[in-house]
Amino acid sequence: ACCYMDGNNEVIVGSVLKTRRKDTYIATKVHIASEKKMMASVERSLRRLQTDVIDVIQLHSMKKREHVLNETAMNALDKMRKKGYVRFVGFSTHKNQVECIDAGIESGFYDLVLVTYSFKTDPKIEKAIARAAKAGMGVVAMKTQAGGYKKHDLGDWSPHQAALRWVLRNPHVATTIPSMVSFAQVDENVAVMGTKFGARDAEILERYGQLIDREICRFCQDCDAACPAGISLIDVNRVLMYADGYGDMDLALRTARQEGLVELLRACADCSTCLVNCRYGLDLTGRVRRLSELVGALA
Repeated sequence: ACCYMDGNNEVIVGSVLKTRRKDTYIATKVHIASEKKMMASVERSLRRLQTDVIDVIQLHSMKKREHVLNETAMNALDKMRKKGYVRFVGFSTHKNQVECIDAGIESGFYDLVLVTYSFKTDPKIEKAIARAAKAGMGVVAMKTQAGGYKKHDLGDWSPHQAALRWVLRNPHVATTIPSMVSFAQVDENVAVMGTKFGARDAEILERYGQLIDREICRFCQDCDAACPAGISLIDVNRVLMYADGYGDMDLALRTARQEGLVELLRACADCSTCLVNCRYGLDLTGRVRRLSELVGALA
């Protein structure tokens, strides 16, 4: 996305891929703004990426139906496509995913959607993914490793390969973008290509799922409107996933700030008892407390 690493992410990708452009597909994101600002953002992305065209441009982190159906944003994306800046248009979503996916289908405008999807995903989201694919939208899965938590209890077995195979077995998923920050992770993920999900994978995920069951958010959305202080528990869980699963404290703190959690968490001090419950059994009170401590230590 244009905002990752304050734009340096695009610079790094551009410097590496400029000599291999024909071998790659480049996707990036843009925030909803005025048409002028969105066009300027994509023009900056083109320069940073050192390319004449972006294969896929996505509206970044849609949270509501209104965002997906924003006419200004869709007009800007259409203009980018007509000017030859981009080939395909889509959006990403972490929150209210079913609502956002269905809005994308209804619009008939978007070529694809980038959605959180793993073996721990709530079934409602999986059904929405199927609807999108049947409507002709490409579905790209992110957060495929269910947090990527490092659990040594599994010995030499790789839950992350099993998790990726689980996602790829879904015929409605076109491709995936698992996070990779080392050559070892690249090798681990690439080794999955061309292989099929089997009984051993199912056993691995059963064991791994039990280990992370009280850590991973299913993004089901059931808890999100319950906090009287307006704290998004989905965002809390996503930030903790970046910190504890990815081990990326910078991303965790940046996301906490972007989602306004740093200020909202102060309201927790006024609550004697947390009113929010998770139907999957996550200790939301403890997780909010953990994030408060983390933000306090990193801020």
